[in-house]
Amino acid sequence: MQSFLVLFAETFGVSELPEGFFLDSSASGLLNTMAALSPEAASAARTPEEATIAGHCGHILFLLEFFASPERGEPVAPDWPSS
Repeated sequence: MQSFLVLFAETFGVSELPEGFFLDSSASGLLNTMAALSPEAASAARTPEEATIAGHCGHILFLLEFFASPERGEPVAPDWPSS
């Protein structure tokens, strides 16, 4: 479990370790990458058929909530169509 938490922290850019396993720096993590984008850039799709960066982030948040529900003692009842 410790290895998962280390990789999870690095993915989101909140690792306190001086070196990473797959990112160049903590500034490369998801949170810092998103913070560098304007709302317009995050909401723009390259084509009408493609999802936006903001849409992908919404799915990440949905899944984090989904997996955190049991840890909080909440029922797991995902609303997949609205995700």
